[in-house]
Parts: sequence; C-alpha cells; structure tokens
Amino acid sequence: MHNIHPFLNRIVAEAAHKNGAVFVQHFHEPYVEDKTAYRGAQRYWLRAFESIQERLLRSTDLAVVSSRDAEALFEKRYPNFDGKKVLIPLLYEDIAESRSSEQERKYVTFIGPIVPAKGPEILAKVVKLAMTSAPELRFQVISRAPVKNIDLSGCTNLTVYLKERITDTEFGDRIQQSHVVIAPYKSVRQSSSVITSYMYGVPVVGSNVGGMTEVILPGKTGYLVNLDAKPEEWLDAICQAKKNFSSMSRNCREYFVKKHSETNWTNYLEEVIHGGKQ
Repeated sequence: MHNIHPFLNRIVAEAAHKNGAVFVQHFHEPYVEDKTAYRGAQRYWLRAFESIQERLLRSTDLAVVSSRDAEALFEKRYPNFDGKKVLIPLLYEDIAESRSSEQERKYVTFIGPIVPAKGPEILAKVVKLAMTSAPELRFQVISRAPVKNIDLSGCTNLTVYLKERITDTEFGDRIQQSHVVIAPYKSVRQSSSVITSYMYGVPVVGSNVGGMTEVILPGKTGYLVNLDAKPEEWLDAICQAKKNFSSMSRNCREYFVKKHSETNWTNYLEEVIHGGKQ
C-alpha cells in the first residue's frame, strides 16, 4: 500500500498481520538527509514523519522504493529493517495514449505547488531573464495551492493556472500545451512531475540532484543543470530542449512506455506477491 496517513498505516499493518496477510508498504519519501531545502515547521514534520515510518517498518514485510537514490537513503536511515526491500519505478496509467496531441505547444511549464524544495527562486530568475534574452518563450505555473515564496512581479511572460482541484483531463491539456517542463528541485528522490511529463511527450530540464539523475537522460529526454548554475545555463538548456522537441518528445514517450507505464506492473508482480513471505 501507499501512504494513507503515517498514523493509519501502522493500524492497517497490524490488522493485516492479525488476519494473516502480508503488509507491503511503498516508501515514497524514505529519508530527507539534507532538510535545509525545506523551511519552518516542515523540517520538524519530516523528522517526526521519519520516526513514525521507522516504527511502521516493524510491521512491514516488504518495503518498496522507487529510485536508487531512495533505496540508498532508506538503507542509511533504517539499517535495522529486517524485512525485504524491492525497487519498483513509479508506474502510471497511460492516460495520454488515447488523447490527441495536436494542441499548440507554447509553454515552459513549472508543475507546483510552489514550495522551497522545488527551487522557485531559480524559476523566478529564469522567467525574468527570458523577458529580455528569450522573449519568444512563455511560461506557466500549474498549481493547486496559491503561488507564494516567489517574486514574479512584472513577469508578463508568465501565466498561472491555479485551481484547487485539477482533473487529469485539465492537467493533460496544460501539459500538452508545453514544449518543456522546468524542474529546478533542490531535494528529490523520484519525481511524478517528470514521469507525467514524459507520458505526454514533454522533455524536462531539471536539477542535477538525487533521483533526477536517474530519469532525465541528457540530450535524449531533457537536460540536467547544476543547482548553482547561472540562470543563463537554465535558459540555454530550455532553448535546446525546445529546439530538439520532436526527437526528444519521441524519446520521452518511449521511455515512459518501456519503464513507467502500468503495463510494466507484471514485471514486478511476482516479487511483490512472494517477496514479503518469510
């Protein structure tokens, strides 16, 4: 199971064992080693969350992680886990397969919410630089939460698509209007934003950190940029991805279908079913 709630998961695990079932838990965020990318109360929440997960592991038969980076951090934070562990990439229903892709591509897209760990200040610098250095580029932010922690005043080249509930269809429409997704994350184990972008054939320009290095293939499905790089380097990578969109888009779709489409679930099914049995 995935995280329902850190407190409820343990109750479910104990109930599963009482009824003779195997408890399989997906640890999407096993351990944030460097918490400086987060602000305020969230740093303390992460510590509490990891402590709760540690207790939950006592009732977990099989732990699932979704990247090598997540696996390494899991082993570092929970070295005493005596169950079994398996690496399964994030898998998604291919809802883009039956959709038309004939919409106009006009945006460089940032997928929200705007939180410190996603590097919003880098986005702001790139958007402002583009106003003079690449005025043909248009940017959009897709977010379910109000856009805070970022100064985008005067950025006439930016559109904010803000809606508390965004359906899959609405989200797909916005992504299909994009020729590049920008993801300047400071902290990431695996990214659903990257995988979803690939589903719609959109290359990603992301930061050269953590799990990003496992899913972004430089020059094929996007580009990796160092976090301390100047805005000019981010903008250059975006322009390169836009220029090579046709070939990169095909690569993104192929990568998604071969590795992250739910049709790959059967590759891991036997390991999950039997992996937790002692």
